[in-house]
Amino acid sequence: MIDTAPSNEVEKQEVPPALSNREIEIAQALNDLISGRTNIMEIEEAENVVACTGHSISDVIPLLMTDIATTEYCLSPDFSDEEIHDVATTLLYSWSDDISLRQKIALDAIVEYRRPELPKPIVLDPATVTAKPQKATEPEPEANGQRMSLSYLQQLTIAALQGLCANPAFCNQYDDLPGMAAGLALSVESIQLQENACASD
Repeated sequence: MIDTAPSNEVEKQEVPPALSNREIEIAQALNDLISGRTNIMEIEEAENVVACTGHSISDVIPLLMTDIATTEYCLSPDFSDEEIHDVATTLLYSWSDDISLRQKIALDAIVEYRRPELPKPIVLDPATVTAKPQKATEPEPEANGQRMSLSYLQQLTIAALQGLCANPAFCNQYDDLPGMAAGLALSVESIQLQENACASD
């Protein structure tokens, strides 16, 4: 006789870890981008770009979220939604299945996005030039306050992370790379401070 009583054994299924509040915010910004709710890409363009990665949208968003969260770990302040859209668009158009390459692309993209804009050169029209000196105009406030210069420590951290990502010896240590890069940057800064202190004695 076959025993039809329910088994007490329940198949163990892996439950993914719960997302942090910040990861949820990043995922929402990515969803807006992929859904065409930004001024960067229409939904048709977003679908085509995702299709070119060879992955489905449900697979691409978690990968992008991890790349952005890992890159953001080394920087301050956190990415704005516009920065998430910019970095994610760059990643999609330069897609690689190599996570270390993607995270290097993300670092380069955010550094470029946050680089301060150089003032535009003044071109004088000879017809408007007069003998009278012009009153100096006060500098206008920066239009985009989020484009800020990076501190020396942040630049060191980015350089360290880029070096670690490019080193095949660390190809299986993705979760440790941000902490290692931050530690390297602090060490370099500390050594330089000690050398400067010794030089001034």
